[in-house]
Amino acid sequence: MVTSSGGARDCRSQLAELRVKAFASVLAVDQGQSFLGAPSFTVPIIGFGVPDIPLFKDIEHSGHAELKLSVADEKSGEFVGESVPAIGTTRHDDYTLLIIIHFTRTDLEKRQWDLGTDEIAAVHDDASG
Repeated sequence: MVTSSGGARDCRSQLAELRVKAFASVLAVDQGQSFLGAPSFTVPIIGFGVPDIPLFKDIEHSGHAELKLSVADEKSGEFVGESVPAIGTTRHDDYTLLIIIHFTRTDLEKRQWDLGTDEIAAVHDDASG
């Protein structure tokens, strides 16, 4: 059987004994900023924009999530149980000092993209070296 979204659905799903529901009791993203310096502005008449000049700038991002699963009997709808909440938090802060010094503190994993460019660079280095 194929669903309206194009995905395959197992016909045996009507034989399920339990129904599992996922609940997100907490989903939050927060952002804060501290700034000391000259803010960006537009020069009158000319319309030329001057960027901000930070002596100190801190942009803070944090995320929070709490998920749990609830299980009920498929036929009677009677509550069977629920999982322990899975709790996740993350933090990502960007700092700028004296206009040019920039660094980041984060507990996020660094995302790595494989575009095949490393192999191309290796071939190019071998050919030129």
